[in-house]
Amino acid sequence: MLLMQADSSPTSNSHTQAISSKESSSKETFSKKTPTKDNLPKDHLPTDTSPTYQLEQDELPKSLQNNLLLQAPAEKNAPINPKTKYIQLANNLPIYILPAYYSFTPPYSRNDIPVEMKFQVSFRVVFLEQLVCKYCNFDFAYTQTHWFQIYNTKDSEPMRDINFSPSFMFNYYRQLPFLGGYITTMRLGYIHLSNGERRDNLIVGEADIRNEGLSKDDPGWLRRSKSIDRFIAQIDWQRGRFGLSLRAWVPMGKHLISDKGDNDNLTSYIGFGGIAFSYEYKRHLFELYVNNIFNNYFSKDYWDWKGRVELGYTYRLSKRVGVYFQVIHGFGDSLYEFNYSLTRAGSGLRLNF
Repeated sequence: MLLMQADSSPTSNSHTQAISSKESSSKETFSKKTPTKDNLPKDHLPTDTSPTYQLEQDELPKSLQNNLLLQAPAEKNAPINPKTKYIQLANNLPIYILPAYYSFTPPYSRNDIPVEMKFQVSFRVVFLEQLVCKYCNFDFAYTQTHWFQIYNTKDSEPMRDINFSPSFMFNYYRQLPFLGGYITTMRLGYIHLSNGERRDNLIVGEADIRNEGLSKDDPGWLRRSKSIDRFIAQIDWQRGRFGLSLRAWVPMGKHLISDKGDNDNLTSYIGFGGIAFSYEYKRHLFELYVNNIFNNYFSKDYWDWKGRVELGYTYRLSKRVGVYFQVIHGFGDSLYEFNYSLTRAGSGLRLNF
């Protein structure tokens, strides 16, 4: 599960198998339509360990065996399971809690301390299965990330920042062979990201070191309210234990033309796309996310890169719980910090994969 915080990480589970009573026949039908170990001639079997044939569920890494994107589609005329016909709850971005989250960069607020708690909750609801086509569905997802100054007793332990991110997506999940692996999902949709704040929060603004020497009426004053709406296009690709998600976006509204308003030059920092990588080996899950990979390459500002790199490592303790480590370097952890360069690291528990 890859990490997209302020940009909303892309890798997720979004499709569920609609047949329970005919599971075995559906799997047999699926195997006939796609190359597998059983129906490929011996001289056509791959010689390396990378699966260039269609993966069976028991051949996948453990965290991918429950990936709803990689299950066989239902038979065309098979009866629909009423429990999954209309709605299905699935994983989205990571659910985690980092009780020890430390900033190696001084906090932007004079009132904050460098150590805090960070946690995130996220879910996805898949619905309208096979309404448009055999391999299509829709989903609504929601992610909420908190930065909690729980150890800051001098300032009443405030909730420093919150990111709210709902999204609506159309998914096409037919597996398509590509570069020795498979494109597992293609997605189109809309995503909103905001911190839910009023435009003028003078308590936060006056304590922000980025506003030093300015008044709230000055053009350079950093407004507390931050939000952005985007059209999203995403492709997920899988080869064995290696996964990749590539996402491109176009800001909606005034950001399509300029960055004026509450968000200043937001797109100069988050760019117009991001890429996420993952690799799983036994109990270990390694993840890397980079944003701002698409921007104005002909601009001098682009080569003074203002994006963010996020590293994640999970050691699985059980099927649903793991020890989790996260490191962030670059611009923006929360949305409000989009133009603030920082380095942070944290450890805790993760509850989904």
